[in-house]
Amino acid sequence: MNKRIIKSVSLFLAIILVFSLAACSNKQTDVVFQYDGNLKIVNGDTSFEIAFNDIFKMKSVTKTVKSVSSSGEELTSEVKGVLLNTLLATKNLKREDYHSIRFIAGDGYQIDVPKEIISQKEIILGYEFNGEPLEEKKQPLRPAIDDVRSMYFVSNLVEIQLNTAPNNGEVEKVDKVIILETEAKHLEQHDYTYYESTDKAIKVADLFTKYNVSADLSAKIIATENFVKTEKNNVLTTGFFKITGEARPLFLSPDLPKGMHVKNIVTVSTNNKVFLSAEQAIATLPTRDVNGTTGAKLEEVMKLVNLNEEFYVLTADDGYAVEVTKESLEHGILYINDKGQYKITFDETMPKSTTVKYIHSFSKGDGKNAIATTAKSDSTPTGSDAVAGEWSIMFEGLSDGSFEFTSDRAERKLELVNIDTTITKNDKEVKDSYSGYRVLDILKFLKVTDFNKLVLTASDGYALEFSKEEITENTIFAVAKNDEAMKDEDLVRLVQDSQFATKWIKSVNKVTVK
Repeated sequence: MNKRIIKSVSLFLAIILVFSLAACSNKQTDVVFQYDGNLKIVNGDTSFEIAFNDIFKMKSVTKTVKSVSSSGEELTSEVKGVLLNTLLATKNLKREDYHSIRFIAGDGYQIDVPKEIISQKEIILGYEFNGEPLEEKKQPLRPAIDDVRSMYFVSNLVEIQLNTAPNNGEVEKVDKVIILETEAKHLEQHDYTYYESTDKAIKVADLFTKYNVSADLSAKIIATENFVKTEKNNVLTTGFFKITGEARPLFLSPDLPKGMHVKNIVTVSTNNKVFLSAEQAIATLPTRDVNGTTGAKLEEVMKLVNLNEEFYVLTADDGYAVEVTKESLEHGILYINDKGQYKITFDETMPKSTTVKYIHSFSKGDGKNAIATTAKSDSTPTGSDAVAGEWSIMFEGLSDGSFEFTSDRAERKLELVNIDTTITKNDKEVKDSYSGYRVLDILKFLKVTDFNKLVLTASDGYALEFSKEEITENTIFAVAKNDEAMKDEDLVRLVQDSQFATKWIKSVNKVTVK
């Protein structure tokens, strides 16, 4: 009897011990989070702080959230933490009342969460991911938002800024669109080592200063793969836009974490201006073919930069400008030619004068000089319309160095003249009519006030020297003969009103001024 009692008591104690151990085991799974310091929250002109250890004691939630990494990988995490609204409620605030919320990490990384996200999605200030406390370098908090890019999951969160006024870089009315690649040629370029490559970069501060961009505003950055980010201008001006090498244009700064760098930028919008990467626009926008050339549809370019007008002024790097109608955009493209020049051209419904090489900017027009589309013509161009394809002549020996004079510049800046020639060839008279540009007019355009000799060189290396007296008003670089454009490799020919053609030179590509 006593033995049975002893056995019963022993069994009872064993059961109690098992339950006690199980209870202790369950308690051990509840991790006690501790972290010295406070989370700073800035609300307009005021701010307050909440101890991290107090945040850990607030009512928690556990939710499954999805995010997309910079490489496009979709990640799923189970996040435990405190809702941002739970924290804000201690001060009678709500996240939905703000235009943007900025998260700032301890290493300086910061990012704005736009209104379209904060107005619709809960924000968890997470301290446990997938059942594990945050890694030490990511503590104390890491925000998590469902179905957004992981760039908003800021590790080592130390500050939250609540923005009550629009500060998202949106440009309500675009005044001007500047082509970044063209503008970069006018700014000082710096060597910048990015990983193992040394590339060229321009200072953002130089660009913004030139166009009077306020440092107090923010910029909206759009990159490839639908990447959108808002950044303060005073942050951007600490860095560079890398304009050569991989992932160009690329924002980066030696003073900022690599997570704040932005690759393959398409547009940067701020202060009623848009800086557009023509290269990325061509690579990402819908295209069309115009006269055998493929480029980005011009109407899609204007849609991208939010320039919606009835008339547009397209301005080249040298100041040449042409005004076109909104309807004409559907006949034009933005493309890069084989010389690396960004250019706008239109189909045959628009005159050749609307072609803009070295495109620099777009802006709103007033319609006073607008060129509209016309019906397509199947006729062959003649006379002054019969111009050759693209050509260039390098002028050397100028007082300020060398200069590449192009067909595009000739068409815009000079008068196309006609001369009739009669030469003796094989004892017979040969009469022709040539159209082209006076050599003296080109020299005047290049500000050559005096010279002794000109040495003209053909593409095959053949060269002839001309005295000043030999260059007359009837010495031209011909681009058309008998109302037909020069073809193939003989696009530019030196022609004179002379009896013999012994000093006429085909395929001129260089002139040396002496």
